Amino acid sequence: MTYTELLRDIDYVGTPPKGEATLVAQDSRRIVFGAVFVCIVGQSSDGHAFAKQALEDGAGMVVTQRPLG
Repeated sequence: MTYTELLRDIDYVGTPPKGEATLVAQDSRRIVFGAVFVCIVGQSSDGHAFAKQALEDGAGMVVTQRPLG
C-alpha cells in the first residue's frame, strides 16, 4: 500500500513520500527501509524519543501524537 493510500481521509502535515509502505511498527527495533513508525507513549517509554532513529534506520514515515519540532 502506498503512503498516500495509508493517509487517505486523515488530516496530516507534510508530504507523503513516494512508494510503498513496507511495514507498520511501533517498536523502533523492527524498522526496515520504507516502514511507517508509529510513536506511542507507553508505560515505560515514549516512542517519540525514537522517531529520529527510526528515520535514520530507513522509515519512510513517522506518525506522532504530538509535534516533534
